[in-house]
Amino acid sequence: MKNITSLTVLGILIATLSLITVTSCKKKKCKKDTVTNTRTINGFDYRSTSPYYNQVVVNFKFSQSTNTYSGEGACPLIDCQTTLVIQNVTVKKITFDYNIIFTLNAIQWNYQGVAVIEPGSSLNVGQVSNSCGSVSLGSFVIQSTNITYQ
Repeated sequence: MKNITSLTVLGILIATLSLITVTSCKKKKCKKDTVTNTRTINGFDYRSTSPYYNQVVVNFKFSQSTNTYSGEGACPLIDCQTTLVIQNVTVKKITFDYNIIFTLNAIQWNYQGVAVIEPGSSLNVGQVSNSCGSVSLGSFVIQSTNITYQ
C-alpha cells in the first residue's frame, strides 16, 4: 500500500512539473516592443527669503519605458520602469530633500530622496518606480522642505 501511495504522489508531482514546463513563458523567443514617455516638471522655490524666490531652480525629468512582449511562447507580459534626472538650473550648488507623489486613477506611488547638485549639472537618480501608470497622464506633487544654496 505504501508503494502505491508513493507512486501516486510521484505521478502527481511529475504531471504538475510537466504542466508548469509546458505553460512557462519563453522570453528569449519573444519580440520586445518598448515605448518611452517623458515628462519634465519645473521645481520652484517659493520661500520669500530665498535668492531665487518664485523662480525655477530645478527640472525633474521623468522617463518611463514600457516593454511588451509578443510572439510564439510569449507571456502576456508588460513591465515598466520610470527613471528620474534632476537638473540644477541655478548658478549655485543646490541641496534639497524631496518627496514625489504620483497619482493616476487607482495607481499611486511615491519616492523620497536628497539631492546635491552642482550649478548647471544634473543628478541621475535612477529608477523611482516600476508602476505602469503613464507619467504623461498622471498628476505629480513634488514637495521639498530644506533647500540651500552655496
